[in-house]
Amino acid sequence: MPAVHERFEHSAWQCCCVCRERKWKLQQAKRFVQQVARSNLHIESRAIVREQEQQQAIRRRAAWISKQVGQRIVLAGLVVAGHLT
Repeated sequence: MPAVHERFEHSAWQCCCVCRERKWKLQQAKRFVQQVARSNLHIESRAIVREQEQQQAIRRRAAWISKQVGQRIVLAGLVVAGHLT
């Protein structure tokens, strides 16, 4: 049977080991949360990103329509001016 001081040393070592492991796990958890927040994978960010993508799609479509209208106006002006038949 080990001496009392040996058991105490082992218990103290285990306590330190567990404390270090717990501290490491907390650091990893915090790092993971920060990475998820930055990568827009959490639920709120996904909704925000989806809304932003929809708005960008609308803007792209509106820009395309505007470009088409501008081209038609130019063509109509050329036809009226008699440059195109």
